[in-house]
Amino acid sequence: MEDNFSSPTFIEQLKKKEPEAVEALVKKYNTILFRGALVQLKDPVVSEELLQDTWSAFFDAIDRFEGKSHIRTFLFGILYNKIREKRRDQARFVDLETPDPILETQFSENGDWRDSPISPEAFAKAGQDKIALEDCLEGLGENQRQAFYLKEVLGESTEDICKILDVSVTNLGVLVYRAKNRLRKCLEAKAVGPGI
Repeated sequence: MEDNFSSPTFIEQLKKKEPEAVEALVKKYNTILFRGALVQLKDPVVSEELLQDTWSAFFDAIDRFEGKSHIRTFLFGILYNKIREKRRDQARFVDLETPDPILETQFSENGDWRDSPISPEAFAKAGQDKIALEDCLEGLGENQRQAFYLKEVLGESTEDICKILDVSVTNLGVLVYRAKNRLRKCLEAKAVGPGI
């Protein structure tokens, strides 16, 4: 079995729907795709449905795959398009053009921090709390959450993420920057606790 999932040989095996190739690809990416959907949708049932839709769309479109990107990028592109479609169907739009109120309150007119960041120890303690992190991730906008997850959790390249999310390099930088700042602010608030 071919180990390189983007090799021309493996792609040809997928186009022919050879069982070994299909099984290897699904085994490699099924859980990763499900987690990606779950991070975005917070609903295991809907995430599983979108996962199945993603695989179906992938195998419908594999004949058009030219191998210009990694097969993983192609799969995540389909997944995130399915997530966008689902959200459009549910009429949930996130306006990224609106200034980020949390980011706006973090810096003074001259660009200095309004409040100094908390100590590294307190920040690390908050970061280790999985529930706190999940709560904070939930507070991010859709594209911020996707950009952060792809960049920081999956370690995807900037080029691949830009293709998946259909954004420019500059816009991706803004999305990741805003996501990190919102997460930092949220985790700091959880570390300090209410009323302090």
